[in-house]
Amino acid sequence: MSQLPIFVRPLPFVLYFLALLLGAWRFWNDWTVAEASMQFAQGMGSEFEEMRFMSRSNSLYGAVADVAYLGASAAILHVLIAIYDMMKGPEA
Repeated sequence: MSQLPIFVRPLPFVLYFLALLLGAWRFWNDWTVAEASMQFAQGMGSEFEEMRFMSRSNSLYGAVADVAYLGASAAILHVLIAIYDMMKGPEA
């Protein structure tokens, strides 16, 4: 078997880091956009609170989805590297 490229082994850890970074950024960005856009609708009363709740939950959903997707991709890559190492056997 040929060797893995040098950048493949640390790639799961990079993806884990990106998942946390992107999830936090996505949540903060969507939250602030929702809050800024809802400032114009404050005179609507109870409908305003429902819209604010939906915007906040949407920002949380997007952040969790991004983190789950990138985290799962990193975990799969981690497992595939471990399988590759097991199939390769001990090095001489």
